[in-house]
Amino acid sequence: MSYETDRELAKERRVPFKVCTKSAQGRPWEEVENDLEDLQDAMILANHLDGHYQVGVLAVREGCGYIYWTSKTPDLFHSPAIEMDIGGESESAV
Repeated sequence: MSYETDRELAKERRVPFKVCTKSAQGRPWEEVENDLEDLQDAMILANHLDGHYQVGVLAVREGCGYIYWTSKTPDLFHSPAIEMDIGGESESAV
């Protein structure tokens, strides 16, 4: 799927997002902002965060954050974080 299709599907399914950072490899994600209703708002915020080892945008599903995008692989969008059925499982859970 494309970013725009992911954004539309996220709006349709009312998937909220959170933006997190990591201070170093192997460190846990630290939440910067949560409950963002629009994927684009989350991506804009994430792309403006400097000085971190890694920045991530996570789709929040059933109380868990599933990695959708990270600054480590900026051209990769993990669409299954949005596409999965509620109650589905993914190895990307954080």
